[in-house]
Amino acid sequence: MKKLMQLVTIQSILLVVTLLATSCEKDEDTDPTNNGEQGSFSFTLSGDEENNLKGVATYEIDEGILRINLGDNPPDIVMNYSLGTDETLIPTGIYDPVSATGTGMPENSIAVQYNGTETYFGEEGTVEITESESGTITGTIDAVLESIGGSTINVEGDFTATP
Repeated sequence: MKKLMQLVTIQSILLVVTLLATSCEKDEDTDPTNNGEQGSFSFTLSGDEENNLKGVATYEIDEGILRINLGDNPPDIVMNYSLGTDETLIPTGIYDPVSATGTGMPENSIAVQYNGTETYFGEEGTVEITESESGTITGTIDAVLESIGGSTINVEGDFTATP
């Protein structure tokens, strides 16, 4: 009888530990503004580097800069937009890809950087933001990026970024 009680006690402890472990698992990050959907992107690179890129697309706002990250740690492509004083997100519209954000850059510009075998920066083309609301930024890119060493790539594709 004593062995039976020990067995029941051990099984009870294992059950409690299992329940605690499964109840403490981290849930997927979800944002109620985008119905828990995860953002994504799909790009084709051609030129001095060729690649087909797909992955997670997110955005964040840090000290007046809206940053769209395309890819994981570090992101493959980063786009930075300087928010105006009355802006909370990037407005829909067509933007010129440039190498930096901030003072002296045209209002309709967005900095674009690709981190490949070299680091490339926006030179010409367009980034079009087709949807921009709390929870989702959607757009397309068709741009030429150039490295400091003079190599160039063409980037084409679309993205939907979520927080």
